[in-house]
Parts: sequence; C-alpha cells; structure tokens
Amino acid sequence: MTQSEWLLQPLFTGAFVVLGIILLYQLIIRSVIQYFNLRETKLNYSVGWLNFFSVNYFGLLGIYFEYEASHLGRDVEFVDFRLLLLFFVVIYLSRKASFAIAVVNALARIVFWGWSIGTMGYLGFGLTMYLIAIGISIYVAKHKLPPISIILFYDALTAIFWIFFHYYKWLNFGEVSWSQAIFYWGSFFIMNMLLYYGLNSLNDENDYLVSVTHRATTDPLTNLKNYAVFKADFEKWFDTFEEKHNPITMMQLILTISNELMISMGIWLGCGLDSAGNAAEAGTNGV
Repeated sequence: MTQSEWLLQPLFTGAFVVLGIILLYQLIIRSVIQYFNLRETKLNYSVGWLNFFSVNYFGLLGIYFEYEASHLGRDVEFVDFRLLLLFFVVIYLSRKASFAIAVVNALARIVFWGWSIGTMGYLGFGLTMYLIAIGISIYVAKHKLPPISIILFYDALTAIFWIFFHYYKWLNFGEVSWSQAIFYWGSFFIMNMLLYYGLNSLNDENDYLVSVTHRATTDPLTNLKNYAVFKADFEKWFDTFEEKHNPITMMQLILTISNELMISMGIWLGCGLDSAGNAAEAGTNGV
C-alpha cells in the first residue's frame, strides 16, 4: 500500500464518520422536538431539553473517542475528531454546556490513559484550545463577522497546531512528518466544512419544520390552537369522558375550555384596546 492510499482511506472514513454523527444527532433532535412538542419559531440548543440531550450525546461521543484512542493506541489519529467535537460544542451550545463536555472528556482521558505526564500535558493543551476557541467565538460575535469566519479561524488554529506538533515530539503522538501533518490538517479542513454545511442545513430544515407546524396548528391572531387541532383534542376528551359516563365532569370540561378561551381572548382584547388607547392618547397629545 502506497503512502497516498494509506492517507486517503482514513480521510474517507473520517468524512463518513462525521456525516454519521450529524445524521444521528439530527434524528435525536427531531425525536426530542416531536416528543416534547417544541413549537419555537427557532430552535435554541443552549437551553432546555435540546441542550440536555446535546450535552449527553456529545459527552458520550467524547468518551468513545478517548476509549478508542487508548484501546487502539493511536492517539494522534483521533485528534481531529476531538477538535471537531470541541469546536462544535463551543459554537452551537452554551459555554456552560461546552465546559461540562470538556470536563467529561478530561475525566475520560484520565480513566482510559491513566495519570501521567503525558495526560497532564494533554489536559493542559485541551484547556488552552478550549479557551482559544471561546475567545474566537467571542471575537466573531463582537465584530458581527459572517458565521463562516469562525470555521476559517478554527482551520487556521488547527494548522498552527499541526505545525507545532511536527517540530515538537509529543509523548503520545510520536513523530509527525510533514506529509502526516498536512494530511491531518487537510482532513480536519474537509470534515470541518462537512460538519458546518451539514449541521447548518439540517438545523435550518428543523427550524422550518417547527415554524410550519406552529403556523399550521396555531391561530396567528390569538396565538391559540386553531379549530382543527381543538376539534381533534375535544373529540378525544369527549370519547374519554363518555366512556366513563360522567356527565358532570364533561360539563366541567366544557366550562373549563370556555373559561380558558374567554380569558385568553379577554387578555388579548384588553391588550389590543390598551395599545389602541395609548396610540390615540399619543396622537391627541401631539395635536
């Protein structure tokens, strides 16, 4: 097997692994959206159930990478995956969530590799990369740069990383030749772009599906469930109470629904009249 063949096989494997990670993550996210009936116009992965499942998913993924690296004894071949994981959680999740995942990965490193000088150095390096990644995300947000810019910053940071480890022999990495350094950086660049494109495309699709579902089931004027949804819910409730032969409870249900509807409409109408009154008063004062 030539060197080019030896390098290309891990590249294709890495690309398919990244795509698999994206698809599995999106399947989990869509299941969470359906189960918890999330109806936000735009999904927020930094809070709530989406954040909870994201932290657990990527935490387990980080543990798996550490286990495989220690089991196979190929620490250097899993660096790109770890960096992708680190940069992703910094971009898409909250800082608290990304820090929690970083701590889980650090503990997994200690468990699978043992406490040694190499482990201490790796943890120090991981902390440095985490802080730099946070700094880059803050800089991009502060200067309102295009989203793609943060990906390019991370590509440049990874290039510096591989150049450094070409000249500095890491205890667990061994000697990294120029061809290996270029390959590992090129692999990271390709997988990083795949991750960026795949996640953004699927996230936009999720936002669109949630938005369409919200518009299809909710009245835009009153923000109440539309008639079709209400009719389906009411028929289900009616059948349940009819089977129990409990007309008093059925009457209570009708009164409760009517009361909630009147309260919602009353609040909406009151707010509308209040806004109209304020506008009229402002116009009168202006005259």
